[in-house]
Amino acid sequence: MLSLEDKFLQRLQELVMRGDDFSRVAEFYQQVAPLQVEAKSRLELKRPPTSSAIKKKLEADKAQVTFEGLAIDWLVVRDLFSRMLHLLADYKIVDDAQLGKLKELAPDPALLKRAARKWYKQPVVECSNSVEVAIAIALRLTFLPCLVKHSEAIMSMFDQERWRRSSCPICGGKADFAFLNKENGARWLVCWRCDTQWLFQRLVCPYCGNDDQKSLAYFTDDNNLYRLYVCDVCHSYLKCIDLRQTEEEILFPLERILTVGQDSQIQEKGYKPGWIASTPDR
Repeated sequence: MLSLEDKFLQRLQELVMRGDDFSRVAEFYQQVAPLQVEAKSRLELKRPPTSSAIKKKLEADKAQVTFEGLAIDWLVVRDLFSRMLHLLADYKIVDDAQLGKLKELAPDPALLKRAARKWYKQPVVECSNSVEVAIAIALRLTFLPCLVKHSEAIMSMFDQERWRRSSCPICGGKADFAFLNKENGARWLVCWRCDTQWLFQRLVCPYCGNDDQKSLAYFTDDNNLYRLYVCDVCHSYLKCIDLRQTEEEILFPLERILTVGQDSQIQEKGYKPGWIASTPDR
């Protein structure tokens, strides 16, 4: 039986072979994924989470893993970060100015740690600051193996019914994707930073907390498979897939690639992705 990582790579290869608009992006992630898998295998959780510790943070409405609590091997992190910069440059994911700022972080452990700490403790990035967005993307690619390792260890003991916050229960990040489950159409959010999935209300904006139905809406495609939730208070959007409309296995990292066209369409209407859009407090 194929692992999720193997299934992801298999589907990426199919996209690459198609030779269409997705091929280049798929090829980029085809290079990224094995590096992340290898890095994950080198990381260890020195203090595995206990059910009592998880429950205590859950009762306090706190994300489970602080930056200081991450199982970070900085030799692994620095090596992976440098490799990600090469790929981001080769595939022109970042421009020269962004790459220049990223390269300043690579050789200096203190600068890299400072940037990583800021990125982790500030879950929303200003959309207007292209350098910050580039740093967030590079750090997300680098820290994903570590965060996934924590998420896998914690979520099997996590009580989903007791966490309905708009931020990720593992890392405190924001969602960049969502899905409606097959059983009852409940909405689950998917963290942009660590891929953790958690339950959230259907009729509330996950970015600003707006629950006025007059300023909330969604667009759907012809097959009613995909939705774009929009909020006219914070002008953000959230991509979503309705699992009730498909029998295929859904791989959310892949869906981020397959739905890039939706991003450009909705951004032309004036909406911004919620994880990088500055939103008002409520």
